[in-house]
Amino acid sequence: MVGFPSAAVGLTSLTQMPRVIQLTDLHLRARLTARVRGIPVWVTLRAALAEVARQAPDLLVLTGDLADDAKQYSYRELREALHDWMDRVRILPGNHDNRDILRATFRLGRSTLGFADRLGGWHLIGVDTVTPKRNRAQFGADQLDWLAAELADGHEPVVLFTHHPPVSVNTWWLDRDLARDLKQFQKILESTDRVRAVVCGHVHHEVFKRMANSDVFMTPSTAYQFRLGSWWPARIDNGRPGLRILELSEDSLETQVVRFGA
Repeated sequence: MVGFPSAAVGLTSLTQMPRVIQLTDLHLRARLTARVRGIPVWVTLRAALAEVARQAPDLLVLTGDLADDAKQYSYRELREALHDWMDRVRILPGNHDNRDILRATFRLGRSTLGFADRLGGWHLIGVDTVTPKRNRAQFGADQLDWLAAELADGHEPVVLFTHHPPVSVNTWWLDRDLARDLKQFQKILESTDRVRAVVCGHVHHEVFKRMANSDVFMTPSTAYQFRLGSWWPARIDNGRPGLRILELSEDSLETQVVRFGA
């Protein structure tokens, strides 16, 4: 079994209700004036970070597809943009990302980029779902063993973060990316009542589903939004970028999507 170190130092002494913000599917490029599918992605990221500053979260989770071009310069610029938050940032890769460059730029040092934190009476776990050189998800046996061990350790409620969703969204070109080892992941979730939510990206849209004993929340992109149910990856022309806020109380989780930009 692969060991994944906890990053909980400094996050467990909160007295107020913890707040977590998720950003996903940034799709940045090395040129700061670049547009991806017509969207100025660095402009929308700056708007997202202005909202992050306004909300002042205890933890900021980025759930993949951070760089559309997977170039080192894109990750370096992102790290610089996140400078004020680096002690509170957790990173997961997406299928567009280069895991090795991402790991080196953010000095993460693990073969898969999962994380585990304890925050205000909650256990927050990030699971790396990337299959190298493929769009589809894959958890992997070692990481599933690690996840099962994390869920067996403690009694706090859990929020899982992934890039790929573990459920269908009834859109064939997204549903084909479901993990081949999804049944093993589902069995782990069914074996515990600790996992209150799975929070994902990848679909560039706000979606709510249920899986096993857990709510599944998919979050809009900070860049462009997809039209679910379309026959190809069509963009919603007026789809505003967004982020997700999670408020964690002693016995409940409240979450909402906040839209920003024109």
